[in-house]
Amino acid sequence: MLNIQGIVINILVIVGAVLLILGRKLYWLLIGAMGFMIGFSIANQFIRDETSLISIGIAIVVGVIFAILVYYLQRFAIVLVGLVGGGYLVSISINSLSLNTGQYYWLFVLGGAIIGAVLFSYIFDWMLIILSSIMGAVLIVKYLPIPFEPQWMVLVFIILLFLGVWIQSSMMPRKK
Repeated sequence: MLNIQGIVINILVIVGAVLLILGRKLYWLLIGAMGFMIGFSIANQFIRDETSLISIGIAIVVGVIFAILVYYLQRFAIVLVGLVGGGYLVSISINSLSLNTGQYYWLFVLGGAIIGAVLFSYIFDWMLIILSSIMGAVLIVKYLPIPFEPQWMVLVFIILLFLGVWIQSSMMPRKK
């Protein structure tokens, strides 16, 4: 029998590695991956079963929609990437650190989204490098089928993050 969940997890690890190395050049993949993660998070709030094919299906549909939108609306994509990326990073940071923001949770997420949109508008290449490296490292650490202790997960995440930023920045064209 075909193990859809295992296939999706393997694909997410591969997408994470590609984002880590080529995220700046393949920003449509970054947006698609962010859409997938957002769709997966939203679906799991209603379905409460991470192994559900419905959750995975919803996540894939949202990811594809995000990738298609960014492909056709490239000018708008810069702001969209910053908006979604900034809000999502604040959201996962609050959840990962177990911060008690209470009723102000969405205010923090909105603030992160606005800051992300502004930063992306002004320093697009570097924000793409940083965001794609973060997203790639998150996907690899979260879905790599190796049971890390939490402190090792943080260390692996930081190493992957710096590795992604270093690799992608070394591929940027040099200004004369």
